Amino acid sequence: MGSLVRLAKKIEDHKKEITRAKRKAERELKKSVSSYRRSSSSLASIERNVEAAKEQIGEISKEVVRAVEQRESVKRLIAAAESKLESEKYEKTNAEQEIKFSDGREEKKTAQFKLDNIVDSIDNIKSEIKIRTKMISKLTDIIDDRTSSKSKISTKVRKNVSKKPDLRKIVKSSGKKVEALRRSVKSKDKQVESAKIRIKKISERMTKKPKSKKRTLKTKVKARTKSK
Repeated sequence: MGSLVRLAKKIEDHKKEITRAKRKAERELKKSVSSYRRSSSSLASIERNVEAAKEQIGEISKEVVRAVEQRESVKRLIAAAESKLESEKYEKTNAEQEIKFSDGREEKKTAQFKLDNIVDSIDNIKSEIKIRTKMISKLTDIIDDRTSSKSKISTKVRKNVSKKPDLRKIVKSSGKKVEALRRSVKSKDKQVESAKIRIKKISERMTKKPKSKKRTLKTKVKARTKSK
């Protein structure tokens, strides 16, 4: 009986030790699962942000290309207008000379009409050049602003991309740790259950009534009689 009591106590102590280790493993598992989820969430968030930023950079690049093309087109129009302006100025000088050297009234009137048209044309060309010069300035501001935005987004993308390898390592290592701790908790569960079963069996043996000595003696006597 005493040996059974000692064995039961030993198993009970071992069960308590395993239970403490299991609780510790469960706490570690909870922390590891939390760390795994945080790092996985961060990695997924970075990947989403990187993809969104790449799309944004693509759209900005298209805007910049369109603005550059428009600016170049306006520059060509300005160049053509300036060339036309020089031509009109030359015609203005000629018209002024015609007025100066014209003899008749009608001739002067015709020359003046021509000069007035040329002056109006020059004013229109200058106004056109002024408007288009402002357009150049506006388009340049757009190009500079969008290029600056693109540069800032690209810098953020590079920073986020540089974080991905470390996060992947954390996700991988924390994932392995979670699996190992889950196996450990499961193993300790089995050990605790096994200890409970062993303690129960010992308890049953300890509570089981022993056979009486009198009945045992009678059995021995009968056995001897039969042998004679």
